[in-house]
Amino acid sequence: MEPALERKARLTEFVEIMRALLDGRTVEHHSDRYDLHGAATASPAAQERLPILVGGSGERLLTHAGSHADIIGFTGLGRRLADGHHHAVRFGTDVLDGETAFVRAGGARTGSKPSSTCSCKWSTSPTTVCGRRRGWVQDVEGLTRNDAMQTPFLALGTVDEIADQLVAGRARWGITYFVVRSAEPFAPVIARLRSS
Repeated sequence: MEPALERKARLTEFVEIMRALLDGRTVEHHSDRYDLHGAATASPAAQERLPILVGGSGERLLTHAGSHADIIGFTGLGRRLADGHHHAVRFGTDVLDGETAFVRAGGARTGSKPSSTCSCKWSTSPTTVCGRRRGWVQDVEGLTRNDAMQTPFLALGTVDEIADQLVAGRARWGITYFVVRSAEPFAPVIARLRSS
């Protein structure tokens, strides 16, 4: 696997190429990574703009995504660990404050306002909905109690607590999409949000 900086550079270049193609433009692009001569889509999209989601971390990638993507996927992951598969966890609220600032800065350059998404991780509980959250946060390694209570990467607690957490995440970071590993245990949270 290429180093992270090279993968991110390849992704940013790819996003710009795909945006042009999805918008129906013919692309001439020549670089060390991509070589396109008069590339075009076979048929126009059925909708006016097909959205692009870019997920990742780091200032350069997130600033670029803020100006070119429609949806930003915050991963909560840092550097790859020595085993080559796992990553350092970066669930702290200060980290997400910084990452959303990069996205906003990128969007300000082009006048775009992408939506944000967060991949909701799991605690030691097999489901997100459990007893009151204060009983769970002590098990979240590497986070302060305050971060564990606020981070959008963990959905812990009662239905009302999780719903309130999602609403707060939208207000603070603009996160409007959440990805969970299983929809069924999360259904009561969705119902609660729809009713409010």
